[in-house]
Amino acid sequence: MERLARSPKCGRNLKYTADKVLALVLLWFFSPLLVVIIIGIKLEGLIFKEARGPVLVSEPRISEGKEFRFYKFRKVKRSVWERVSHKRPGSFSFSELQHDPANLTHMGKILKKFYLDEFPQILNVLKGDISFVGPRAHPPKVHYREIKEGIMYRNIMRCGLTGLAAVNKGLDKDWNLLDAEYFKRYSTYSPLKLLFYDLWVMAKTVELVFKAKGY
Repeated sequence: MERLARSPKCGRNLKYTADKVLALVLLWFFSPLLVVIIIGIKLEGLIFKEARGPVLVSEPRISEGKEFRFYKFRKVKRSVWERVSHKRPGSFSFSELQHDPANLTHMGKILKKFYLDEFPQILNVLKGDISFVGPRAHPPKVHYREIKEGIMYRNIMRCGLTGLAAVNKGLDKDWNLLDAEYFKRYSTYSPLKLLFYDLWVMAKTVELVFKAKGY
């Protein structure tokens, strides 16, 4: 683990600089879509009482061993939101609520289908909380359970908006092994090789989005 932790600093700098540049480009390019999503969420709230609530929600996650607020577009109904919003941060995850379609608003179902609820995480990339590609950032209770089990890479590297586990959803593969595989590449690849590998993962993610099989 110590050997793998010594990924070249120049490689990390290139990866994270590319993250911020791409985040700015995507926010500019997709700003009209973001406006449409925000208006859609607000309009649905005006029409249906159960669809009312905040446009954005956040919850604590861990990346590089540090806690941060993880942004998403709200997909759940007002009654579901009110049921969990008073709970202690970190004691639940909104991701756990989206598996039941009955919990979702009409806009929420559309956002989930195309993974558009994840779009605000570009702000997390811009802030340096996460990278575009890496292991998924886990809630604190899951993260600290992994630490006890000896799974340390989320303590060492910056987690990702997407990654090998994300692009292999629905396949019979161990997500932890896929995250560990990416960590090994992150630790051993040259800066340019890692950048091109990240671009490949992002291309696979775009393919997944267009398949509209979000779940």
